[in-house]
Amino acid sequence: MKAVRLDQLIPSVTDKLPATPLKGQVIRAIREAAQRFCFETEVWKQPLAAIDIVANQLTYTLAAEWQAEIRRIHSVFIKTDADVAAGRLGKERDCSGDTFTPATSEYRFKSSPSSIAVTDGLVITVVQVPNLQTDEMPEWITGLYGNAFVYGAIADLCTHKGAGPMYDADTAKLYNQKYEKIKNAAASEVFRSHMNASPSINPLYNLSGAFSGTGYRVGG
Repeated sequence: MKAVRLDQLIPSVTDKLPATPLKGQVIRAIREAAQRFCFETEVWKQPLAAIDIVANQLTYTLAAEWQAEIRRIHSVFIKTDADVAAGRLGKERDCSGDTFTPATSEYRFKSSPSSIAVTDGLVITVVQVPNLQTDEMPEWITGLYGNAFVYGAIADLCTHKGAGPMYDADTAKLYNQKYEKIKNAAASEVFRSHMNASPSINPLYNLSGAFSGTGYRVGG
């Protein structure tokens, strides 16, 4: 999957600012805007590398793709050896009662996914958010939503009165509105896709903090 470096967005941000900030300030603002956007919209659905099923094992540690953190589980498919050999997706699991703990990246099944070992038998798709060390993201995300990252960064950099010559309330308001327009459209599209999908995943969100480590219950 092709990647785009976030620092490629820097000129699009600085061109709209009333003063020139340090490069480090701009890239951090872009990262924060990208993180906030992906958290608020859940647009970044990422299939993880297939995991080997260990017979009767309940707990598996997940590893996020890219420089990102896993917000929640989107779907879980269980494959048999025959599915793997034939290249089939396998059977979607009813995840009611399963849990995911972001702090440890541990997914715990309520009941074992298989009584026999299956190489590459566990296929999990997650909702991710970039972390604040993110250097690059998939091209499809920046292609669709890169403007939101730019607008969010501009609004943030112009909002703080302590930013000196960069402070501009009117510019901040304008670009925050532009950010919100793209965010709301993206969130609505994600919501519609959820409504049309199998309702096997219904996590209990911890809205007091994005990545507090509180366990997420999957389903029920």
